[in-house]
Amino acid sequence: MASPSIISDKMILEFDVSREDLLSFIRTFYKSSTTHKKAELRGRLIFPVMMMLGFAYVYFRKGYEPYLFLTIGLVFLAIGAIWFFLYPSLNKRKIEKYLEKYLNEMSIEKTLGHVHLVLDDSGFLSRSPTGEGKYSWDVVQRVTLTPEHLHVYLAGGSGYPIPRKCLEDKMIFEAKKLIESKIPEQKKSNLSVHQN
Repeated sequence: MASPSIISDKMILEFDVSREDLLSFIRTFYKSSTTHKKAELRGRLIFPVMMMLGFAYVYFRKGYEPYLFLTIGLVFLAIGAIWFFLYPSLNKRKIEKYLEKYLNEMSIEKTLGHVHLVLDDSGFLSRSPTGEGKYSWDVVQRVTLTPEHLHVYLAGGSGYPIPRKCLEDKMIFEAKKLIESKIPEQKKSNLSVHQN
């Protein structure tokens, strides 16, 4: 476990980023995306709606016959319900395959390794395998805390997947609180709308 510290008004975070950390970062970003949520809802509903339309077609084509109505109705209803409940897990598997393929196509090895972040009132300094840079808090879009990571999302979909195993819980919570306090108010209001 790295030794994070707070020096006067600066917070220093040191951690190592692995391929799994990066995969978790992208997965969490994707799952919280409104576009993804809408697409998943459409995917869950479109097949049951098609089943209802198929049932209506059969019903109006054949006329009302109690036995046919119940039999065909239950079959169509069951197929639609099964799809509605199975779709999230099927979609999750599809997304996992896509993300794995995506990471394999990118040359991510250069982004993996030791990261050194220094957080202060004006922004943060980052030293990582891809280089060094000083950023203002304006580039931070949002922060999410999962059981394994503190994800800091920057503009453009980049950011930092900070593994919780590399830092003490107290430091993780302090870092989250500090970063959230620095996110501009407009982004906070957009974030609360985004999360609802």
